[in-house]
Amino acid sequence: MRRLADELKVNLAEVPGTGEDGRVTKRDVEAFARTRSRPLAFAERGAEERASTPHVSAGGDEEEELLPLTKMRRSIADHMARSLREAPTVTSVAEGDFTAIARFRDLRKAAFREAKGTALTFLPFLVKATAHLLPEFPTLNARWSEEGIRVRKRVHLGIAVALADGLVVPVLRSPASLSVSEIAVRIADIARRAQEARLLPEELRGGTFTVNNFGADGNLIGTPVLNQPEVGILGVGTIGKRVVVVSQGAEDTLAIRWMGYLCLAYDHRAVDGAVAGRFLQRLRRSLESFTPGEGIWADPFLPE
Repeated sequence: MRRLADELKVNLAEVPGTGEDGRVTKRDVEAFARTRSRPLAFAERGAEERASTPHVSAGGDEEEELLPLTKMRRSIADHMARSLREAPTVTSVAEGDFTAIARFRDLRKAAFREAKGTALTFLPFLVKATAHLLPEFPTLNARWSEEGIRVRKRVHLGIAVALADGLVVPVLRSPASLSVSEIAVRIADIARRAQEARLLPEELRGGTFTVNNFGADGNLIGTPVLNQPEVGILGVGTIGKRVVVVSQGAEDTLAIRWMGYLCLAYDHRAVDGAVAGRFLQRLRRSLESFTPGEGIWADPFLPE
């Protein structure tokens, strides 16, 4: 594989892997080389032309500026286009009540930041609940092949991290075995090293399912693109206070609750809508029934 990469002048660390546990295959290397060659040459030529003469649109009314494609942008473009081309992707959405978690965070976040040097956000709670639940929904923690659905034996979650010029998805391994506070610290670490371009190549491989916190930018709902060869990706919208109807027995009242949307995109070849719906409802109930110190929420650093 390395000899082929050298011949095609391809950096293996930049190639999205579609093989077992995210391994890079011969097909991946050849596809990356094909899709990269012409656009990069075009970008270089465009940069030279732009230096001397601005490009004018066909209508002649507006000027355009051609932004040359970086290697990261070309890799993202190739990976996303291939994902949508190969996988019939569907998105299901559920609304979750994060009030119990929000109240707990308000009590603990100052002490947590002082002790751990990072914020206690909603994300580690979501990651913990997702990792704990996925083994009960094996077709979501899997990859598609023509021979059959290949179910992953372990849960390793990719965490989408936005960069100034793109996106990377470092992998948090076996998060179900970690406490919420441990998950928070590890996510902060990989996110910081991603921003500093200090991630190791192996930290970007081997994910079985991805979590994307697009709500951090204020988005309510999103339709994430699958991180191939995974068949599922969970996005969470911004979590904030809203007025909702709360039922107590036969009485309905208005209350201010911390609400957010859970958006699950999945490969319909491997996952049926009913399965996706059950997963979202189980996840919603797990988050809404958050009880500090009990069950999966046991955490020595975050007592009741």
